[in-house]
Formats: sequence, structure tokens, C-alpha cells
Amino acid sequence: MSKPSRLERLLKPTRSGATRLCDEETERYRLAWRKRFAARLDPELSGEGKGGFDWHAFSYQTCRHVTGDEARNAYRNLADSADLVLLPHRGEGPGFRAHGAHDFSGAGVDVYIFPEDLSWTMVFTHEDGWLGPYFSKAAWVDPPSAPGPSTSGRGRNRK
Repeated sequence: MSKPSRLERLLKPTRSGATRLCDEETERYRLAWRKRFAARLDPELSGEGKGGFDWHAFSYQTCRHVTGDEARNAYRNLADSADLVLLPHRGEGPGFRAHGAHDFSGAGVDVYIFPEDLSWTMVFTHEDGWLGPYFSKAAWVDPPSAPGPSTSGRGRNRK
């Protein structure tokens, strides 16, 4: 039996009701998330590049978002009663389906959370409090001129 991933250990699937995605589903969701929220990000900065992270779509300002407590509040308001997909950083294990908000603040992991329709996303990063967490809506991304919060800087949120 394989060793559980960090995300799996944090979720404690038997208690959270989370179910594991197969590798193909995990990759399909990862590509769909990247297409929706990180399409404008240089591939070298994304999870496709060596040492990159897809959440750089937010830290490099290629995707409108809110960060910090504003992100956490927006996430809780939408996620509490939602069925969600949770993905770890590429190469760090499988994704999961779960119900309701899961808070990974301070956990030191990168977790991408979204409903299956990708209408919004919440991303907790291993840089929590400095870079992230980030919340965005698909409506803020497409079309580019859609109303949404403006951001400045590189998304840093110092506590």
C-alpha cells in the first residue's frame, strides 16, 4: 500500500468524507483549472515549468483575485455547502472530491480548490501569509474586462 500524500493526511478522508480521484481525473481537473485560471501565465512560471506553481497566475497578476482574509471569507461563503475538487501541487499525489470548506491556512501545502464547473477557485499556498491564499472567480477572468477586484503588488499579504 502506498504512503498517503500530505493532502490525504490533512484531509483524513475517512472523517472528512473525501474521496480520492484517479490519476486521470486528477490530471484532467488540473488541466481544466490551468486553462480557466492560468491561461495567461508563462508556462515556465506555472506547474508545467521546472519548479513553477500554477498559483503564480495570482502572484504575477495574470488573473484577478483577492487574497488573505478577503479570500478566506469569499471561499467560506461559497464552499460551506458545495461539492468541491481539491488538487495538490503537481506530482504530490492524487486529487480528492469533498464537501464543504476545508481550510489549509498554515499547513505548508499548495491546494487548489474549486467546484466542478470551475466557477471560482481558492488556492492555499505553502507561502501562506506572504503569497496567498488566493480566491478568484471565472467571471473575473473571462472576459478580461469583467468587473472584479483590482490588485496591486505581487499578491503579498503580510500578517
